[in-house]
Amino acid sequence: MKLVVIGNRRDIETAIRNALLMFSDGTVIENPRFQYKIDRGQGFSASRRFTNVSSDGSVSMLLENPSGSTATIYLILAEVATFASAWIDVYRGVEWSGGDAVPIMNLDLGSGAQSVARAVANPTWSGGEKAHETVCPGGTTRRAIGSAVEIGETVKIPPGNSILVVVTNKSSASQDLSIRFLWWEDPLT
Repeated sequence: MKLVVIGNRRDIETAIRNALLMFSDGTVIENPRFQYKIDRGQGFSASRRFTNVSSDGSVSMLLENPSGSTATIYLILAEVATFASAWIDVYRGVEWSGGDAVPIMNLDLGSGAQSVARAVANPTWSGGEKAHETVCPGGTTRRAIGSAVEIGETVKIPPGNSILVVVTNKSSASQDLSIRFLWWEDPLT
């Protein structure tokens, strides 16, 4: 790669940054940190589809960085997608037990690295602090296809901490919905 820069310091810094983040075909990485983590086997995803959730019924999914883990979790996306109108509540620091383990996928399919996290659907839970509440509008017209809601931005989850997403179907009929977490992990130093 040939780097030619003419201009002020800011132009030089931008040209160097772009050269460092550029693939051989000229494509520049738009989300360099997350792509970097995926390339090193440190990017992960977990999702669960819940079917026929009754009217006023709730489902939940927890992402925990267990005490004693060897990494910090950086949650970059918690997403709810549903055909229903729904209430969405996010809690931190709940006490929990039980539930169904949700498989965690390394986003580098060639990596054998395992996540330190635990993802659990429908745990029994109590306590914690409500950190966020919002709605998912869903739809009622003939062409409505439901809605997706992103519920948060990057959240740092040190060992011994967790996030729980609770979705309550507020439509008048049973509906399907899903919850997805997307994150990367940095080893503790």
